[in-house]
Amino acid sequence: MEPVFSMATFQHFYRRLALCKSWLLQHAGKKIGLGLSGLLLALSCFAEKKYEPTADFLVNPTLPYSNVDVKLAPGDAAPDFTLPNSQGEKISLSDYKGKQHLLLLFYRGSWCPYCVSQLEDIQNILPRLAQHNVQLLAISKDRDKKSAALAKRFNQPYVFLSDRKLEVAEKYGIKRNMFLPHPALFLIDMQGTVKWFYVNSDYKQRPSPSQIMRVIESLAENPA
Repeated sequence: MEPVFSMATFQHFYRRLALCKSWLLQHAGKKIGLGLSGLLLALSCFAEKKYEPTADFLVNPTLPYSNVDVKLAPGDAAPDFTLPNSQGEKISLSDYKGKQHLLLLFYRGSWCPYCVSQLEDIQNILPRLAQHNVQLLAISKDRDKKSAALAKRFNQPYVFLSDRKLEVAEKYGIKRNMFLPHPALFLIDMQGTVKWFYVNSDYKQRPSPSQIMRVIESLAENPA
C-alpha cells in the first residue's frame, strides 16, 4: 500500500511553501515570514536530493581513491568484523570467505537522501553483481529497526548491517567523527583481500552504478 504522505506529496508541499515565503515576508509581517524561512530550512534536510556521480578519472580499477586517511591498501587483508543484520542476526566478513566476493558500502544512514538515492541506483546492477558472485553489504550506524525498514523498502538482496559504535568504520579508516562514517566503497575478493576502494570526504559525490561495474568487470578480467 502506498504511503499517504509520499515523497512526491512532500516535494509539492515544500515547493508551495517556498513560493509563499516571499509574499509572507512582504505582507504578513517579518516574524511570520522568518518563521516560515526556519520551517523551510528544517524541511530542506528531508527534501529529496540526488548524489553527484564522481569524476570518471577518480574511479580507476587499478588505483583506489581516497582523500581521507584510509588505513588499508590493495593487497591487505580486510579487517574482519561481526555486526547484526536487519533481523538482528550476527554476520561476519569471514562468513563469505571462499564463497563470495564482497562490495562493502558504508553509508551515513537511512535519513540521508544522498545515501538512499545511491542505494536506489545500485538496485539496477544487483543482477550483474550476482553474475560476478559479488554480495553487497550496506553498513551504517542505523539501528536494526531502521535497517529493517530500509531493507523492506528496497526488497532486494542487500545485506544491511548496523555498526552502532562505528568500530568497523574506524577499522577501515573512514570514521568521519563520533557520529558518522565517510561514505565509502570497498571491494574485497573471496579470499578476504582488499582489491579496490573509493572514499570521498564530500558526501554528495559517489561512484555511479556504471562506474562501479566498470571496476568490478575490470578486476574480474585481471584478478591478479
